[in-house]
Amino acid sequence: GRVNQGVWTYYKGPPFLQRVTLYSGNDVDITHAGNMIRRILGLPKNFGKWEGNTYLNTFDSQQMRFLQDNKHSVLVMPPLAESNVPLLSIAAKAMLHKYISTGHNTVIVTGGPASIDFINQNFLGGNPGGQLLEPAWTRGPYEKQESTIGTPFQTAPVTMPNDLNHVHGARLQSLPQEAVSYYETNGVSVVFSVAMGHGQLLYVGFDYSLMSKPWVKTLIAGMEFAS
Repeated sequence: GRVNQGVWTYYKGPPFLQRVTLYSGNDVDITHAGNMIRRILGLPKNFGKWEGNTYLNTFDSQQMRFLQDNKHSVLVMPPLAESNVPLLSIAAKAMLHKYISTGHNTVIVTGGPASIDFINQNFLGGNPGGQLLEPAWTRGPYEKQESTIGTPFQTAPVTMPNDLNHVHGARLQSLPQEAVSYYETNGVSVVFSVAMGHGQLLYVGFDYSLMSKPWVKTLIAGMEFAS
């Protein structure tokens, strides 16, 4: 599809995408980390509420049926509560997988141990004998890899901070064969992607419970993968 070009501004969101959708289900803290991500994406509230076409409240919905046919768009998952990871039905998983694989779309999952569980349950767990991600933590900083060359992360910071232990990752050895690690240290990747058809799953391991400019830049750069 045709992509709008322009300058990114915090109140409008990235201009190079046709649509950015933010998951807003009961599993999301919409007052702190989720709200920080909403502001970074430039998504407005609707009369003070997370409502409208830019928010996805549940994957089993008419909205997801429309969303699965999007092109060059991004769906962002804010950090999820550890005890409350959304369980997707078979139909919802199918729509989510179609969204990624057929439309050059990107699903960005932001950090936390529960977020790794979400990926395992809804993206990797369906493959018989498939490898699951192993959640891991290591003290930063996290070093940019050569794999960032030629990607939107090429101009991102050389290292990413741990920021008071708000960064979660996965063990490198547990990443799928088709995965690409962009930031890592001590055998733990905190930013990586997994190709799925024409699109990809992108994990950004910061939990956005506080403002961190390097991690804001990384989230914005990650959205450019779908352009």
